[in-house]
Amino acid sequence: MRSWVLFIPFAALVVLSGYLGYQMGKVAPPSEGDVIARWAEKYVAWAGGDAKATDCSATPGRGEVWMIITCVPDAPQQSISYQVNRAGQLVQPGAGQSGPEA
Repeated sequence: MRSWVLFIPFAALVVLSGYLGYQMGKVAPPSEGDVIARWAEKYVAWAGGDAKATDCSATPGRGEVWMIITCVPDAPQQSISYQVNRAGQLVQPGAGQSGPEA
């Protein structure tokens, strides 16, 4: 039997493994830092004025909520919280979109 005939299944397995690894890497969830930065940018765009990304911090959530990102400007009565899931999306639609909580 020729040696290249034995090599074909091995080569196919290597190609399949590489393809599956590439596909898995494309759908990897965002990191904590990426999610916090994205929501901090949205907060700064919404609040304007003296708002800055460093006004925001995150704490662990429970259940479906992966993180609770809280942005507290100089006036703490205008703080806003975003509850996000593992994909970095809002858990409660509309939360954080209507403005600061009183």
